[in-house]
Amino acid sequence: MMNIQKLAEPRNFVQHRCQTNADFDNLPAAAKQELRDNLIREQGGLCCYCMSRISAEKSRIEHWQSQKDFHEKQLDYGNLLASCHGNKGRRREEQRCDVHKGDSAILYNPADQTHNVASKLRYLRDGTIKSTDPTFDAQLNDVLNLNLALLRDNRKRTVNGVFRVLRKLAGSVTHSYLDKKINEWKSQDEDGFLKEFCGVAIYFLEKRRQRV
Repeated sequence: MMNIQKLAEPRNFVQHRCQTNADFDNLPAAAKQELRDNLIREQGGLCCYCMSRISAEKSRIEHWQSQKDFHEKQLDYGNLLASCHGNKGRRREEQRCDVHKGDSAILYNPADQTHNVASKLRYLRDGTIKSTDPTFDAQLNDVLNLNLALLRDNRKRTVNGVFRVLRKLAGSVTHSYLDKKINEWKSQDEDGFLKEFCGVAIYFLEKRRQRV
C-alpha cells in the first residue's frame, strides 16, 4: 500500500454528481470508464492496496467507505480508489483487496494525505506486510488479506532484488545513490506506470539510507 495523490476529478463524473438523484449505480458507462481511467492514472497503474499491476480491463472501482454504510460518500471522489480484480469468484481465502474487503471498514485511506498510510506500514524480508497500528495490522490480514502467499512472495522478490543491488555495492553505498534509487522507484515511466510493489522497495531503501 502507498500514499496516493489525487488528481482533479473527471469532468463527466462531476457533472453526474450534480444531477438530481445521482448515485454511483446510475453513473453512465462512459463517465464510469473515465473515472476508472483517472483513478488508475493517479495510482500509477497499481492497485490501491496490494500494489500489483492493474488496467482498465483488470480493475475495480473501490469505495474506501462502503456504499452500503456510507451512502453519502458514494460519489465523493476522495473516497474512490482503483483496486485489482481481487481473485473474484475464487474461494474467500484466495481473495484479496476490495473483493475480500467487501463492506468492511479499514482505518486508513491511502488517498487521504492526512492519514499518511505509508508511515503506518513496515515490511519484513520475507515479504510480510505489517502495521505499527495493531488494529490496522489486523485489518491488513483479516479485511484485505494482504499476506496472501502470492502477494507475500511477490513482495519478497522485490525485496530480494533491492538487496542484490545493494550487496554488489557493498560498503560503497552513498546517500546520493540511495536517493537516486528511491526517486526511481517513486517515479512513473513514460506510460505513467509505477513499478509493481514500489512501496516495498522504497521502504527498504529508506531504511538503508538512515544507516549510511
